[in-house]
Amino acid sequence: HAGMDCVACHTDIVDAKEAHQKAANVAKPDCASCHVQLWDEAKKNNQATAKERLGVVVQNVDAYKASFHARPDADYPDRPKATCSQCHATHEFAVPKAGTPERDQWRMTIPKSCGESCHEEQLEDFETSVHGELVMAKSDPKGAVCTDCHTTHEIVGASSDPFKLKNVQACGDCHEEELHSYRDTYHGQVNRLGYTYTAKCADCHGSHGIKASDDAESPVHPDNRLKTCQKCHNDKKPGMVTATAGYVSFGPHANTHDFEKYPRMWIVGRFMEALLIGVFAFFWLHSGLWYYREWKERKERKAVPHVRTEAMGIVPEKHFRRFPWGWRIAHLAFALVTMTLVLTGTAALFAD
Repeated sequence: HAGMDCVACHTDIVDAKEAHQKAANVAKPDCASCHVQLWDEAKKNNQATAKERLGVVVQNVDAYKASFHARPDADYPDRPKATCSQCHATHEFAVPKAGTPERDQWRMTIPKSCGESCHEEQLEDFETSVHGELVMAKSDPKGAVCTDCHTTHEIVGASSDPFKLKNVQACGDCHEEELHSYRDTYHGQVNRLGYTYTAKCADCHGSHGIKASDDAESPVHPDNRLKTCQKCHNDKKPGMVTATAGYVSFGPHANTHDFEKYPRMWIVGRFMEALLIGVFAFFWLHSGLWYYREWKERKERKAVPHVRTEAMGIVPEKHFRRFPWGWRIAHLAFALVTMTLVLTGTAALFAD
């Protein structure tokens, strides 16, 4: 914007005096309508390809208009809950290029931008969380900020299903290993199918005030875990029973490659891998040697009977039906059931 004239936005100013006179019935500067107008002109003049970034801004404008922020404010119904200038600043608007140190520094100002203007309680919780300590106390850009979970322009209500589904993936963008282990559980598989009634990251770990698992205030601390489970697993909900002490033995992020945390899972995983490899290796070796023997015997033109039919009283000229109809139907049913299980299981496992 540094190359623009002031009056390009302030079209209501009609003089060059210190106390500006403003024309009546002229709209105040509006970021959204200005960018949309510029984009319409670019498309009309066949410049859309050259001004691709402007198109992204217009997409953000459309996302904002459908967002929670664009709704009328409860205290001031004539204006939205949040406007462009509240987040981007009016005159020094600038979002540094991604991947630069300047972008990291700008990103760490986001919690204060959101918290100090509107979301004070959430900011207080965030400051004491593991994410907040990284960002606000240690100035570490690796910590999550508001926009990592809530996105930037397409803000939706945190109680809505679209947000809950996207929020799990947002956590997984940083915590990939935990997302994979969560997806292996019943909770995660139901969530991946598009339902939100099972436990999600925030249900167990909290949202803004997330603590480390060994913190006494954390919902997933061993002393608090049963109470956390009982938020969902209680007899007040249809079809549920109150969680007992055995529930806390469940490992929602258990996996077979972390021996330090899950030694039994690691041992079982290695055993199953060894068993699988051993069985296949044995039978591949057995079949390979068998085929080699047959190839060698055919090359030498040998006809070695592997089954002595004379000793069994079988006449070679006669033919025998190996399986009666019952066995054939059973084998067919088994094959169809197995293939159906493979197809439906694969669809559930890779629902995304």
